[in-house]
Amino acid sequence: MTSQPLTSQQLQRARDIASLIRLWEAGMPTVAVPEMAQWELWFDIHRNDFGVIVYGSEECLRLYNQRRGLMDQDHAIRHSSRVMNCYSRDRARRKKSGEDFPLNRLTKNLAEAIGQPALAGIGLSESMYWRCQKRALAISQGRIPAPN
Repeated sequence: MTSQPLTSQQLQRARDIASLIRLWEAGMPTVAVPEMAQWELWFDIHRNDFGVIVYGSEECLRLYNQRRGLMDQDHAIRHSSRVMNCYSRDRARRKKSGEDFPLNRLTKNLAEAIGQPALAGIGLSESMYWRCQKRALAISQGRIPAPN
């Protein structure tokens, strides 16, 4: 068997995992460090985003301190994973909602919902876009009369 030289990405991941293990050991001395496969899985799931994994680990450390050290490894791994998943999802949602601004186009459906079909396709600022969304919601809920 020949040993393949490590790529720079693999070297960086190994350094990142080593630093995360030191963080885990320093912050939660009574909880066993997750296996290497768990760290690799977290990196694969979160597309090598070191910040997401650090955030999840730090939130787990915070919970560990709140509970005064009463935590087992399974609970720590599950809590870290949940925090990482929620954080990634929230970051993706924030990025997606603002990707077209400062100008976004008024869609035909939204223009019809607020009673302004002639304005479909015009550029909107982010605040105006959200005002149109709120107005459409109020019309659909019956709080504002529908335009003729």
